[in-house]
Amino acid sequence: METMPRQAINLGERGPHLLLVNLELGQDKRGPLGYAETTYLMPDGSRYPTSLAGFALWKWLDATGRSPVAVVFACTESAWNQKQEALRKHAAELGLEPSKISPPVILGLPQTLEDVWAMIEPMESRLRAYHDAAGPVLHLDLTHAFRAIPLAHLLIALYFQERGLATVGVCGYGVFQEGQTETPYIDLSHLLHLARWAQAVRSFRERFDTTGLAGLLEQYEREARHAVVQSGMVPPPEVRRLISAARLAGPYFAAGLPLELGVHVGQTLGHTTRESLEKAATKLVTAQQSLVLELFDALHPLTPGQVAKKSAKASLVLDKQELARQVRLLKLWLQAGLPERALLVLREVVINRLLLAANPESWLEHGIREQAETVLNDVFRPEEPPLPSSPELKVLRSLWREITNRRNPLAHAGMCKSEVDVGQLSEAVEELVEKLEALLELDEPY
Repeated sequence: METMPRQAINLGERGPHLLLVNLELGQDKRGPLGYAETTYLMPDGSRYPTSLAGFALWKWLDATGRSPVAVVFACTESAWNQKQEALRKHAAELGLEPSKISPPVILGLPQTLEDVWAMIEPMESRLRAYHDAAGPVLHLDLTHAFRAIPLAHLLIALYFQERGLATVGVCGYGVFQEGQTETPYIDLSHLLHLARWAQAVRSFRERFDTTGLAGLLEQYEREARHAVVQSGMVPPPEVRRLISAARLAGPYFAAGLPLELGVHVGQTLGHTTRESLEKAATKLVTAQQSLVLELFDALHPLTPGQVAKKSAKASLVLDKQELARQVRLLKLWLQAGLPERALLVLREVVINRLLLAANPESWLEHGIREQAETVLNDVFRPEEPPLPSSPELKVLRSLWREITNRRNPLAHAGMCKSEVDVGQLSEAVEELVEKLEALLELDEPY
């Protein structure tokens, strides 16, 4: 038989260990447990002869410092009534503790979602019985059951982990083949890792959470870079730059800082282009290459045209391209379900629109921005003559008033007598952003 590749063992789990073993009737001709005797070859190369895969996992957990405090069989009532004595006897023969075998979880086929919820309730009650500050570690043997049941248990384990009820440990499966003296026993818990990827991709696309996706890509980028170094070559820097830029973008986006986001992402990406990135990403698997390019396509348009190496923020040039970049960010905040964040930034972008015509060189100076607010509020000192009011400036002032009326109750956390209605906030802010975008195409407001 071919040597089985060794899998890493995760010994970082904490909390009491529970083992859930799938069990069906099997075949009487194969002995009291209904399964053929075989030697299970575990992920670390150790071997355990037994006729029940779950007992091989139990032995392995004992040997690796993860002894379960309880072993629960998931089966039908008839299977339990027929096999419970044989299970305890065989456990004793293997040097295991039969007293750890707890009452079973009786289950049926998960043919509907209602059936799945019915499976969850008894399993959850067992987890809660052993729950402590760290939470129990749930190990599963998925070998001996009708295929739909182990599949359901795998997803239920993920559900428990996401709820914080347990940490998923080993999800074991014995790959039995008739006539083979050894049966590879594989850990399928890595399949649950795909759920993290799915969640990270969804969070990135829906809420522009670049940090989570960057964290997952980083491990594979590090391995790919290490392989290039081992071959005696210099690894290209583009993928690493992108991941670093994505990590930076997340906190700045959450904080509502369009200038810092653009500057730091632009500085980190440097001269990275889509073409150079695509070439550098060839060491990653195909699915990850497409995600790398999608991440770049999302981040690159948020960077200024030119970013200085020193005093980058103070050196930003205010022009229509910069305003268009800020509007792209406004739309992303709306897309991410953060209309209040978009509204607060929108107020500042309107000031930028006025300063583009009036004083673009000093657009980040506090005093100049205060003067712009005075113009937009249409408030002047009595001794000063009013400024000429062009049609474009009137439109800008009208937009400013609409933003102010929407923004002020939120900026003061609703600390006023009237109730703040946020029911249509996203739609209202989206309409304001569209009005601002239209103003970018108008003549200067003076």
